[in-house]
Amino acid sequence: MATSKINLAANEVLFREGEAGQFAYLIERGRVAILRDNAGEYQLLSELGPGECLGEMALISHDPRMASAMALEDTTLTVITRDHLKERMARSDPLIRHLLQLTLKRYRQSLGQTFLDTSSTQDLDYLEDEQQAMQRMRTEHDLRHALENEEFILHYQPIVRLADRVTTGFEALLRWRRDDGQLVSPDLFISVAEESQIIERIGHWIINEASRARAQLHASYQERLSDDFYVSINLAARQFPDPDLPAVVQAAISRHQLQARQLQMEVTESQILENRDQAIRVLQHLQSMGCRIALDDFGTGYSSLAYLNRLPVDALKIDKMFLDDMLNDAASRTIIAGMARLARDLKLGFIAEGAETEQQVDALGTLGVEHVQGFFFGRPFALETKKEPA
Repeated sequence: MATSKINLAANEVLFREGEAGQFAYLIERGRVAILRDNAGEYQLLSELGPGECLGEMALISHDPRMASAMALEDTTLTVITRDHLKERMARSDPLIRHLLQLTLKRYRQSLGQTFLDTSSTQDLDYLEDEQQAMQRMRTEHDLRHALENEEFILHYQPIVRLADRVTTGFEALLRWRRDDGQLVSPDLFISVAEESQIIERIGHWIINEASRARAQLHASYQERLSDDFYVSINLAARQFPDPDLPAVVQAAISRHQLQARQLQMEVTESQILENRDQAIRVLQHLQSMGCRIALDDFGTGYSSLAYLNRLPVDALKIDKMFLDDMLNDAASRTIIAGMARLARDLKLGFIAEGAETEQQVDALGTLGVEHVQGFFFGRPFALETKKEPA
């Protein structure tokens, strides 16, 4: 959301103590005095200059202004609206938002300013952040408990070559079954795990478990299976800074007597963009070891084509969203065919996710799609697990 600018003349008041705080301001030029009403006389608390911010506490905490602001000379300010700030804060950790709210409120109270009105609807944002923060902390704690108590399992969904309907790979999907047998929806814990440090430990477990399961998949899978089939493992952005990641992958390959090409690492464009240079270095390292690399959710980001030639990628995967309207929308079919042709020209594999009907599968084959993953060929399934000896 765009910001705007305002100009104040010398001695012009920007806001007064006790008013609602709808905006914060960044000083571009000039000076602003922060004043406190002390028994009818203004007391100078501070002077602010270019680059400094004012009004942010009332904007964040929804409380009235705790002081007044007046321009000391001709001044230009950038206006920060509540919607603009809310949009930015919505992308941050709810725990950080909650701690920021608490810090500001306690600071106000330490100055003798108690403006809190718990009946105000504005406090709903504060209560929502508090609830989200507490739920996130509980989930992070439970995830550590789940890892220590071996509550995680992997489900495997087949990836099928359309030309001969042979299964050429399986995507390993993390699932959580509590010790009471209850399955936790991935929507409730995957994002929390991926955004916290525990993803490194969970990621190590997934790499080893998926590698171990490959031999069992080869022995127990009932459909046609290629001899060189792979298991595909999803990587999170927080795993790229993990210095142990390549060694963990190599150890799993050696321990379970795999060829490196029998492991595929999946990563989305958005995850790469969080730290592009580091992500590319890690993916190049894994590819140099012999692992396959797949770019998941291809075409849903902002700049895939701009740097696709720089990425160490062996395959592209497109999301179910491209398949949903495919049968009734010529433009969707054109897009899928174009991406499939691009993959062929770049000598990359191409996988369409989310195929649920025979009509979709037939249409994908007509459009030049090589591999398909989806409920039509099989829902994710669990293997009978045997604990490894200590």
